[in-house]
Order: sequence, then C-alpha cells, then structure tokens
Amino acid sequence: MTPRKYWRLFLVSVVPLLLLGFAFGALVFPYPRHRYVLCNANYQQCNRWTNDYEQFEAVKTSVAKDDVGWFWISEGFVTGYLEDSIESKTTGIFNAQIVEAGGETLKSLVGKTVDISLGIPKNKRSEVAEVGTLLQCDRLEYLLQEAHFNTYCYGEGWNGPVEFTVPTNSGDFQLLQRLRFEIERVRSDRRWDFALYCLIVLPMFVYLFFAISGITWLTAKAFKFVRNG
Repeated sequence: MTPRKYWRLFLVSVVPLLLLGFAFGALVFPYPRHRYVLCNANYQQCNRWTNDYEQFEAVKTSVAKDDVGWFWISEGFVTGYLEDSIESKTTGIFNAQIVEAGGETLKSLVGKTVDISLGIPKNKRSEVAEVGTLLQCDRLEYLLQEAHFNTYCYGEGWNGPVEFTVPTNSGDFQLLQRLRFEIERVRSDRRWDFALYCLIVLPMFVYLFFAISGITWLTAKAFKFVRNG
C-alpha cells in the first residue's frame, strides 16, 4: 500500500475508531462523573473522597458526634463533565457581618455582626439576641465579590438565606481562603486525571490502528528482506 492510500484509509477510519473508543469508555471503562469529597475546614484539608454515595454517608456517620455537623460547599462555577459534591465538618465563623438576609427574623440582623456555625450539630438551632447571636447554617457558597459568602441558616420555626462578609485581615477570611485553595487543588488533580483518561482511553483504537499498521509494515519488510536474501 502506498503512503497516499494509507493516509486515505486512515482518514476514512479515524471517525469510526474514535466513536468506538467513546463507546468503549462509556460502556466498559467509564470515568466516574460524580465524586463525593469530605473536608475538614478547621485544618483546610480535603483528603477523603469516593464515587460511592453510600460509602460517603457511611464515612460521615462514622465520625459524627453530637457536636459535629456537616455543611455543603459550593466553590466557583463548575462546568463540563465532572461534578463534585463537597462537604465539611463543623467550623465557626466569628464576627461575620450580615449583608443581606431572607425572612423577618434574619432581616433584622442585616448590618449586624454575628457568629456563624457552618455545619449544624445534632439538635442545635440558631440563637438570635441583641448581643451574641449565633446562627446555625448548613452550606457555604463563595461569591464573586471578595470576602462575601452565602449560607442558609435555621432557627426555631424559621429558616432563610444569608449573605455575609468577613474582614480580609481576619483569621476567618484566611481560613475560608485556604479551604478554597484546597478544594481547587483537589479539583485540579481530578481534572488532570480525567484529561489523562481522555488522552489514553478515548483514542485507544486509533493508537491500535497505528500499532497494527506498524507491525504489518515491519513484518512485510522483514519478509521481503528474508526472501530476497
């Protein structure tokens, strides 16, 4: 076969081979799309993850205590194929200033400084007072504006969304930023792993085409060399 004919054969074959690789990846060797990640906000570590939701819940239960709750974390915009569900153990935010809030009780706190418990321990609810308010909340969302965050808090007979901010020179800001960097590190590692998967698995039949072609060409050359002495 001449090089020109071989190139034409490759062009005709490449799309079916790629489609075959995608089918193989999806049906035989799929890459898990969803992952469950456990973090410890107090230590800014996210070192436990699994693709199994039941195992994820089992790990949470195994370390649960009456003074430990969990809060869901949303960091930035997630696009593409990969999805992560991220949760962390209870941590405290001190001297948080309420920017916006929903619900009559929470609206009365706008402009005030409160303490926030991210992750609600068993049987705990928010305590609203003139001095020393403690909000019990179950999520953390990083907003585009620096040092601004969303959460959702619960009290006796009420609940609602809260936007709060913390001083950029405070320990709370440093804790939340280090947690964000740790989450991004874990996500970045997974993106590289997925990129390697796509590079190896999806075009594998194209690689096989070249491997068989090369073996065939070498075999023909060897046979011709032996025959011609």
